[in-house]
Amino acid sequence: MTGNEDHPLGIFAGKSNAEYHGGPGVSKSSLDVVRRSLAHFKFAQEQRAAGAEREETAAMVVGSAEHGVLLEPDQFEKEFALPFDGSQWPDALATTDDLKARLKEHGLPVSGKKSDLIDRLREADPSVQILDDLKAMHAEEAAGKTILTPAQWRDVRGMRDAALEHPKMRKLLTDPRGKAELSAYWRDEETGLLCRCRPDLWVGDVVFDLKTTDDAREHSFERSVEKFRYYVQAPFYLDGLRKAIEQSGQRLPEGLEVPKHFVFGAVEKKAPYLNAVYVLDPISMEIGRREIREDLNALADAIGRDQWPGYSRDIRPIGLPAWRLRQEEMEDENGVLVA
Repeated sequence: MTGNEDHPLGIFAGKSNAEYHGGPGVSKSSLDVVRRSLAHFKFAQEQRAAGAEREETAAMVVGSAEHGVLLEPDQFEKEFALPFDGSQWPDALATTDDLKARLKEHGLPVSGKKSDLIDRLREADPSVQILDDLKAMHAEEAAGKTILTPAQWRDVRGMRDAALEHPKMRKLLTDPRGKAELSAYWRDEETGLLCRCRPDLWVGDVVFDLKTTDDAREHSFERSVEKFRYYVQAPFYLDGLRKAIEQSGQRLPEGLEVPKHFVFGAVEKKAPYLNAVYVLDPISMEIGRREIREDLNALADAIGRDQWPGYSRDIRPIGLPAWRLRQEEMEDENGVLVA
């Protein structure tokens, strides 16, 4: 979808993740692809139109589960499950020998296939626990759910508990006014492109975004801000939500206000699950706004021309990244780096 489709504008509740991500509109992740190259964007749209499914990594699964357990806890166990664990049923009969031994205790024949033995035993003792039955019951209950490994389940629960111990995060996550996973649509006034976003949580005039990370320390999370363009996400969401409200003329649900603040909750994925809360500085926000405009204009131009360039065809100079060159400039005459 290029974002030119006719679509109602405003804030909408009740859209599933699949419905939102499969629908029209330019998202922040779309802008990330445009920033890499328009050829990548075109390819991604063709794959999507062909029905190609996005491959979920283990990190993405854990991130989705963490969002669920913190932002929509009522839905979490409807969407995620543990694999079957036979150790929870130490007395369940598992093997043919187990079944035969129990049949002998009842003075019943022990000949026949395993299914015959099970039927015979059930008739004699309806309360008997048979591992195959328990597996089938678990499979039925877990049908359609994402299966987490025990380690993933432990980490998701650990991240949840640690996040709720942080006073600022707890205040936002437990505020009864909060609305999770609303979907917003607006029209970019300069290009006419339909845009969209889906805030993790909206409380009063605050938009809260949960990020799972390997390292939540300030200097490390700053690298994530740059690498994953979180400095683009914050203004895209804040400005976009305001435009969605303005362009639709909607009244906001009770408890929500025109958003003024975008807050990141960074939660480490491994024990002890340390976490921190951050807001972007004004300069980073303005750089993000500039790149949003550049990306939307580039996309609109590519759509108008139906031209989707990739990387440069020229031979170009290349060298060390700017941060390393700046580091070299800081060396004193003895070759010792100045901190």
